[in-house]
Amino acid sequence: MPLLTPEIAKRCEQIIRKLALDMNVRIIRMAVNPEHVHIFYVYPLKLLPSVIAKKFKNYTSLYLRREFPELNKQVKDHLWAPSNYHGSVGQGFEVIENYIRGQEGYEED
Repeated sequence: MPLLTPEIAKRCEQIIRKLALDMNVRIIRMAVNPEHVHIFYVYPLKLLPSVIAKKFKNYTSLYLRREFPELNKQVKDHLWAPSNYHGSVGQGFEVIENYIRGQEGYEED
């Protein structure tokens, strides 16, 4: 059973987009899958990618678990795994954007 149903995935994306706006992070592309999220973004140099990822994870976990109590039955203490991946791109934005676009799951521009 997928953790992020279409309704939960849509709300997850809304939370991430709002938080990104608050942090002055520009999302280029996002794909929300049934079990994970891919985000391609540009961020201010004063922020670290690890801090951004932590905020995305903390806030989405907090709000999604409050708004969708059924998630608490599927996961115990946390919604997301503690790990994440972040990399930087100098050239080749199209490659990353196409990769995220090609991910299976839910996606909304």
